[in-house]
Amino acid sequence: MGGESAVDAPLDATVLRHLAGRATSNRRTAQGRRALASDPTTRRIVEGALQLLAAEVGAPLAVTDRATAQGGNRCRMLDQLSAQAVADAATRLGPLRATPAHVRDRWPRQGDLAQDLVAHLLVRSLWGGHLERTQRQALADAAADASRPLGEQWVELGLHLPRDPLLHRLHVVAVVLASGDPRLQAVAREGRAAADDAWSSVLSCALRARGLRPRAGVHLADLARGLSALLDGVHLVALEGGDDPAVARRCAHRLQRGLDVLAHAALEPGEPPRGPAPADGPASTAAPPAAPQVLARLTDPVTGTRRTERGRRVLAEDALTEQLLAGATAVLAEDLTGATSPRLFEALSFPQVAAATTADGRGSVTAAQVKDRWPRHEGLVEDVLSYSVSAHGGMYDAGFTLGAQVTEGAPGDFSAFAHAVTAAELAWVLDRPSAKARLLGSVLTQGRPRLHAALVAARTAQRDVWGDLNRAVLSTFGLSLRAPITPEDQAELLVAISEGVVLRILATGEQGWFDRRTGESLLGRLAPWAFLGCVDDTAGAGSGRVTAKPR
Repeated sequence: MGGESAVDAPLDATVLRHLAGRATSNRRTAQGRRALASDPTTRRIVEGALQLLAAEVGAPLAVTDRATAQGGNRCRMLDQLSAQAVADAATRLGPLRATPAHVRDRWPRQGDLAQDLVAHLLVRSLWGGHLERTQRQALADAAADASRPLGEQWVELGLHLPRDPLLHRLHVVAVVLASGDPRLQAVAREGRAAADDAWSSVLSCALRARGLRPRAGVHLADLARGLSALLDGVHLVALEGGDDPAVARRCAHRLQRGLDVLAHAALEPGEPPRGPAPADGPASTAAPPAAPQVLARLTDPVTGTRRTERGRRVLAEDALTEQLLAGATAVLAEDLTGATSPRLFEALSFPQVAAATTADGRGSVTAAQVKDRWPRHEGLVEDVLSYSVSAHGGMYDAGFTLGAQVTEGAPGDFSAFAHAVTAAELAWVLDRPSAKARLLGSVLTQGRPRLHAALVAARTAQRDVWGDLNRAVLSTFGLSLRAPITPEDQAELLVAISEGVVLRILATGEQGWFDRRTGESLLGRLAPWAFLGCVDDTAGAGSGRVTAKPR
């Protein structure tokens, strides 16, 4: 693995499909379109737009200082949450009739409603879908037929697909918006921690029914987080694929293979199989954070509208409050699924993009130059998102650097090597403004065939890059894949888990990417399981004790 990084390669029609497309470009000839795509100014404009988008999603949702609000230092995506729009949507959902006064009685300021809505979406998607359904059925399924692979059972439960795709899209948007807000990240941490506890209980029961237990040094909580990361990564692919049955089949395959690999690496035979004891009760006593914990602006003594703590708590738990949040969710959903770009992308106006590009200090760029490349604003938005998911956006260029490191020589201990590799990958990805744009691209593919095609091409290239890296690692450590796992399976599993971990980091801000209990990287702990679970059990692969072969 080597050669020039894809980041340095000229842009072309596979990335900028609107700018270089025959039907959408201002250039009549193929040569003219290629020249415009490869023009250095074009790349500067796209990167300036990405910086602008990163600043927009990082702006505060709840602004209390009037001067700051008037100055525009806020996220405009949620400006559409007027009291009238939310009340109308809530009334349509029923059963209660809502008025703008009901909205203002709870959230006098629009920014407070925006922040509480994002917090609500961060928690609701985790608990209102797969986890709730799994808790109801996993125990009975595990006890009834523990001889069947767990992955097969859970695919039948539909865990490979988001239960509510639109709600899941909104959850991803909420993660992007929460990534710079400590209050929202605190809510996300509580929701994720409770979900981890619930998954741990489900896994504990399923493993006991199969006579399995974690290997020495493996914590069930980490395995639960690994499962959560795997599901998040698989669900991103499902969102990009929409209703395509072929994508659904691939997601099912990835979940089944991923569970098999994690189990192979992290579990071992334990006590004889037995079903859950009657005293075990439900799958978990874990519960999502209560409404007063989630709706921090409504229950805050300063921003809340009730004088007493009890009054604020009662209002947070009120049925009409829940209905108003559902109405606000519907308003956001309508914007997200509309024919035009969501309001979030209003920040990418031609003059603003030109100003952001000029700010890089490499020469002046005008709004006319931006419009010359993208006559339609929607085309600019889609090409910026396409760029963010490509190698040019840096989302997987770390693979080129890491591949070179592997071929030059790796540490003798595989675990140490895996920690170094994953830390480098996360540091690279999280430092890029394209990280959040890439997530937004995943949820906006419906009705945007060019963006969808760019995502498909990017995933293929991503799989190839990490496939090459995996082959280099296998050679370095003298390992081989076990049947029936293919190099593509291994690459896609590692990508899914890493994307799930990135999503978790952005949502929770959990000490960068380090686990508080041990100081280790979560991905650094999961990657050896995901990698070694794919290989033969020779040389201690199942336990993670692998050393590089002599050179």
